[in-house]
Amino acid sequence: MAIVEDQVHAVYRVTGVENEGLNTAIGSPEYRRFNQARFRRPVRCRRYALTEVESGCVGVRVSGWDGSRTRTPVQRSDDGFFDEIEVNAEPVPQAAVPSPVADWEWAEGTLKMRAHLSKERAAGLSDAKKAQFIQQHGRLFCERCSVDPVKVYGIKAAEACIEVHHRATQVSQMRPGHRTRLSDLQCLCANCHRITHRQLRGAG
Repeated sequence: MAIVEDQVHAVYRVTGVENEGLNTAIGSPEYRRFNQARFRRPVRCRRYALTEVESGCVGVRVSGWDGSRTRTPVQRSDDGFFDEIEVNAEPVPQAAVPSPVADWEWAEGTLKMRAHLSKERAAGLSDAKKAQFIQQHGRLFCERCSVDPVKVYGIKAAEACIEVHHRATQVSQMRPGHRTRLSDLQCLCANCHRITHRQLRGAG
């Protein structure tokens, strides 16, 4: 809830954690200046992602603060604090409240730097296997469940549903310089490919 000049300015729903760290690092410039002016020590905190929601409380005056600093859930721009906030407003009609499931939102899109080593797959190997498979069978289909994506979806682009699986030796188990033949590979639909890897990991 945002309060400006003793009135509810906006109401927000917390949709996730946007960042974690020291308040001196992740706080807004205004917040950092506020703390620096009062010589406050850095503390660990979280910055939450907020989504504004409709509320019948917006515009309603609030009362209940007495200047005490024993509890500080909301801070005023004039350095005072609210101990309690009383909002006198008509209840919001139930129909106006969004569905607790349909209205859920998550904060996404934050850039994150990741560094890791992965075993390289041979460029062009997948395309070569698919080309050989089409030459042998006339079409692409899953060798495990026999689904033909082009027949199911009616478009050639559905061939993208067929993936190439290393049947003989898993990529994670290959030593540098491992030699792979097309006969070591298998054409699987995306669903069967995922299930096969789950089973290889012992997930049932």
